[in-house]
Amino acid sequence: MICIAAFIILLVIWLFTPALRLFGFKKQADTISRLFKKATYCFTRRATFRACDSNFKDEIKDSVLSKLIVRHKNWVKPVSIGIEISAFLIILVTIWSLLTVAKAGLALYVYGTCDVRTPDACALSSAEACSIDSVGSGNPVVDWFDEWGEVFGALPARLTNWKAEDFVPEGATYFGQDTGSVQPTEVAIDLFDPGCIICRRSYQAQKDSGFFNKYKTYVIPYVIRGEDGDKFTNPELLARYLEAVRGIDSEKGVGAEWVIIDNLFAKKDENGDYYQDAFNGTAGRAYPEEKAVETIHAWLEEAGYSKDEIKQISVDADSEFVQEKLIHNRDIIENQIKTKRIPTMIFDSKKHEGLYKTPK
Repeated sequence: MICIAAFIILLVIWLFTPALRLFGFKKQADTISRLFKKATYCFTRRATFRACDSNFKDEIKDSVLSKLIVRHKNWVKPVSIGIEISAFLIILVTIWSLLTVAKAGLALYVYGTCDVRTPDACALSSAEACSIDSVGSGNPVVDWFDEWGEVFGALPARLTNWKAEDFVPEGATYFGQDTGSVQPTEVAIDLFDPGCIICRRSYQAQKDSGFFNKYKTYVIPYVIRGEDGDKFTNPELLARYLEAVRGIDSEKGVGAEWVIIDNLFAKKDENGDYYQDAFNGTAGRAYPEEKAVETIHAWLEEAGYSKDEIKQISVDADSEFVQEKLIHNRDIIENQIKTKRIPTMIFDSKKHEGLYKTPK
């Protein structure tokens, strides 16, 4: 144990020997290099399950205990035991640190973020997105092992050749389906939370870049949960309406889910705020549910839906059938696609996480 612990400590110190030599501490740097060489020899033998045939362990202990023997002879034994325990703890902490770094690196490869629980907390993550945080058990040891399970469980999804056609919702329409223009042939899926501001920016970038002219784009709404409920305000209400209007086209030939999405993400209210901000409360006070429902109904009426159709959509939005659809959406995103960031898009046989950026 002492040989391995000494190797770990001396490795860190040895990295600074060039600086010691630079500042005139050549003798000290040579001593460190000599000890490190011995420690490396001993460590390599231990690592291959061979005994360390040098007296390095005794040399380390003697260097620590030599002065203690003269002054406090009775302390030698307990201090010697303390050295052994300290060596064990150093090795344990080092192994844990290496495994944690390995887990973070693997999570970065699988999820694009090094922090499985709170993806936004990872400074190495470059994509702008709304993170899907995980609620732990409260036991750090259990959570640590659970994170390993999540990472390994999501590894196959990272290597998947994605087919957007496999996730097209039943009864869904794609953007511009009934406009009479030249229709795209390739399929794309947009996974988003109605309350996520990055999702709004991503939608606007897709719309401005002509993405919807190239891909038949279908949407799957998803509500990001937090520790105290929904991460944003009114997202489940919007998601319920998005599912309730599937397959019900207006007199103007516009898919109702796109009526809601375009108004929410691209248009502004009478105060000049994006409707999404008004629903969320980021522009001030969030719409109460009554005002939110009234606004959605106004959008549908403007798009050509009759009052009877809007009434039926409202009833369907509160139905158990729609709730089951939202549960199914959650299963798709969390257990099949296994993403940690919203928006996530599937197109060109790949999964693209975070803000959509126009290709240069």
